[in-house]
Amino acid sequence: SQSADSDCYAGGKMRRTVISIFIIMIAISCSEGQRDTSETDLSDTLNTVSETGMSEWIGYLQSSDTGLWEDSESHSPFYVSLGFLTDPESIDPYVYNPYDFCISGDTVFVTDYSTQQIVALNSSGDLLWKAGGEGEGPGEFPRISTIAVSPEFVAASNYYVNRIEYFHRDGSYAMSLTFSGAQGMVFQDDSTLIVTSTLENGGDIHRVHPESGIIDSFGEVETHDYDEVQRMDLIRVCTNGDNRLALYNRYEGLIAIYDLETKSCVFRGQRQLPATPTPPQNFTDSNGNSTRLFLPIGGNAFLGPDGMLNVVLTGFMEDGSFLSDPENIDFAEYSSIDRYDWEGNYLDSYCLPDSCISHAGILPGDRLVARDFSEGVLRMYERQ
Repeated sequence: SQSADSDCYAGGKMRRTVISIFIIMIAISCSEGQRDTSETDLSDTLNTVSETGMSEWIGYLQSSDTGLWEDSESHSPFYVSLGFLTDPESIDPYVYNPYDFCISGDTVFVTDYSTQQIVALNSSGDLLWKAGGEGEGPGEFPRISTIAVSPEFVAASNYYVNRIEYFHRDGSYAMSLTFSGAQGMVFQDDSTLIVTSTLENGGDIHRVHPESGIIDSFGEVETHDYDEVQRMDLIRVCTNGDNRLALYNRYEGLIAIYDLETKSCVFRGQRQLPATPTPPQNFTDSNGNSTRLFLPIGGNAFLGPDGMLNVVLTGFMEDGSFLSDPENIDFAEYSSIDRYDWEGNYLDSYCLPDSCISHAGILPGDRLVARDFSEGVLRMYERQ
C-alpha cells in the first residue's frame, strides 16, 4: 500500500518551468514598440498574472460554500514567494527530504525523511543543530514522522517502534517514551504533549507526560472510508494556544474541534468542498502491478493568519478534481488553504503560488514556510 503524496512528482517542476517560460514569452510579445523590457516591468507583469490566476482559483474553491470572511479584504491574505528556506541546489543540503516541521519563535524544526534526523534551522535557513539518525536505539528512527515543540522539548514520533523520542531544545537527547501509533502531536504546555492515536486505549486523543506516560485519553477521530486503515500520516493536530484542539483527518478532509477543559467535541465535520475526495482503491498500473492506494486530499493543520485554524488542501488537480489516478497527475498550479474559526465555522480559502504544498506554518514578520512534497523542498512566502 502507499500514499499518493509519498512519491516525488518530478514532472511538476518541468511543467511549471514550461508555463513560466510561456508567460514570459507572452509578456515580451505584448510589449510591441518597446526595444526592451525592464526587470521591474517583467516582474510586475508576472505578479499580475499570478494574482489573477490565484483569484480565479480561490473563486473556484469558494464556489461550493459560503465563508464568513469571503468578502472581507482585511482578512484575505495574499502571499508572494521569497524562494527557499534552504538552498535546494546545495551539494550537501541541511535538509534532504522534509517530511514534517513545526515552528517555535523564529526556529523551524524539521524531520528529514532521508537522514531520519531532526534538523533545527533559523528563519534565514542557517543550521542550528541536527539530532537523531537512522536506527532503532534510543533517540534513533527507522522511519521518522511528525514533530512537536515546546519551550522545553522537541518530540518526534517513532511510529514503527512504538516510541516518542524527546530531545532538549539544544538537540541533546532527553528520553524515549513507549507509545503506540503516534500520528499527530502538539504540546499543550512545556511538558504535556497531546498525541492522536487510534491504537492506544481510552480514546483517540491522549495527553502524555514524558516521564509518567499517558495522563488521560478521550475523544474520537472521525473516519469514514478510512475507519480500519492504520496510517502514521492520517491525523494532524493543531491547538489555538488556549483550550481548543483541532483534529484533521487529512485523507478525508474531516475536522473535529475539542474543548480541552471539558474534553467535549464542539464541532465535527467539514465545509462543502468543490470536489469529492477519492476513497481508498485498488489500482493496477500499466505493467499489471496491483496495489492499494490511499489518496490524501489534505496536508497539515496549523495556526495561521489572524489566529484561526488553517488546513491545507493539497490534492487538487488542474481541472478542480481531487487526485484519483496516479498515472495521470496534473496538480493545480496553486495550493489551497481553508480557514475555520475555533467554533468550526468556515471562513474563507486562500492560496500559495506553487503546486504540491502539503504542510505550512507561520514565522514572525508575516512570513510562511511550506513543504513542497513534489520537489522535496521548504519554500518561503511573505504576506502582502
